[in-house]
Amino acid sequence: MKSCAESALSLTAMLLAISLTIFIPGWPCATQMVLVATGSTMPAPLYTLWGDEYHKLHPETELRYLAVGTGESANRVLSGSGGDLGGGDAPIPESS
Repeated sequence: MKSCAESALSLTAMLLAISLTIFIPGWPCATQMVLVATGSTMPAPLYTLWGDEYHKLHPETELRYLAVGTGESANRVLSGSGGDLGGGDAPIPESS
């Protein structure tokens, strides 16, 4: 059950990031925006489906989900090479 809650939190973070990049007043208008997320392999099919459905409604925004695993996603996010956002099955330890 805990991983389900964490997956929901990851989804919430993705949707928040998408919303903020689209609805910030004064944000430069772009004809195409690509958001890249990394994370767990388990929810990849669901996240990909959601991203595709969102893109159908908002063709100017595309979400690419790279299922690299929780640990690799954390490493990429912490190193600054993880794309726009990341998620996983377990939280990043505070000592990282």
